[in-house]
Amino acid sequence: MEEEVRYSSAGHLLRYLIHGVAFSILLTLMVIAWAFLLAMLMIAGHLIGLIIGLVLLFIIIGGLNTYLADVLWGIKVKYDFKTLLFHGMLLFLILLFIHLPAYLVINAIPGIVTSIVIFVIAAFADGFMGKALALGLEEEVGEDESTDYD
Repeated sequence: MEEEVRYSSAGHLLRYLIHGVAFSILLTLMVIAWAFLLAMLMIAGHLIGLIIGLVLLFIIIGGLNTYLADVLWGIKVKYDFKTLLFHGMLLFLILLFIHLPAYLVINAIPGIVTSIVIFVIAAFADGFMGKALALGLEEEVGEDESTDYD
């Protein structure tokens, strides 16, 4: 029988922060590469290139969060195309709405201190939402992949 590991509140907060910071840093690096790929796709295929590029972005976001949820929280999410696409699209929309007030604050009160404080607060929010979404998409333990339609 698998024993569940218990963490203190400070341990959970630290892991939310690590999840959010790691997600932000890794996503930034991946989006730089994605932007070059998107430019080439749009040159080659205009609207089709844009659609393919957005699908790739959502898969990158979903895959990155799935990986971090597995490593940091032990949450197993399926690594198939539809799940990663849905995961990435939903997380993109959630984080877009969460970060909107942060962008407004940074524009209203510009400065390095404001940026650092907002980054730390947003990292906690990113980590919390990343974990929550991964929990919602978590695979059932011992789930049988075959489907019986009796």
